[in-house]
Amino acid sequence: MFVRFRIIAIVFILLILASSITFAQESRFEDITFQGKILAKLDTESIKYENDTYTKELLINVWIKTIPDQTTGEYTLCNYLFNPKKRQAMLLSQFSYDEDSNIISQTVNKYNYALWTPIVPETLTDQWYMETVKYTIKHHKDLIKQYKNRKSDNSENSIYDKFNSWLNDVGNMFSIN
Repeated sequence: MFVRFRIIAIVFILLILASSITFAQESRFEDITFQGKILAKLDTESIKYENDTYTKELLINVWIKTIPDQTTGEYTLCNYLFNPKKRQAMLLSQFSYDEDSNIISQTVNKYNYALWTPIVPETLTDQWYMETVKYTIKHHKDLIKQYKNRKSDNSENSIYDKFNSWLNDVGNMFSIN
């Protein structure tokens, strides 16, 4: 009887551990909703601040996963840059998958200032933008800390930053001080 109790207790503990692991994996994505309906999921592990190479503004880089289509099972992963000051979006990457997670199509864009588009109200991109901005406001301290750590590693310095640094060095060599 005592052995059965131990086995049941061990199985119960394993079930609890397995459910908490599943919960931890699911918590990576935060729901993006509109009028009570889940439209997509925001990948909270991928969201980060980036520096605009032209304007030096702080941008939001995020991956968003759409909800699988009920009839086909297809879903899409999109990588967006959002400019919260100008209310603009730039699609960097988009991958469409079938129900077996095989790639159906893909679009990959390099950063190009001309690709910025205004966010049209009451659209899917508008909802993605609003929920992403809400998330970044709520987690600003952590995101800015992560951003500053990357900047201090010099791994995120843009070509523009390096060129300006080089110009400053050249200017300092010829300055009369």
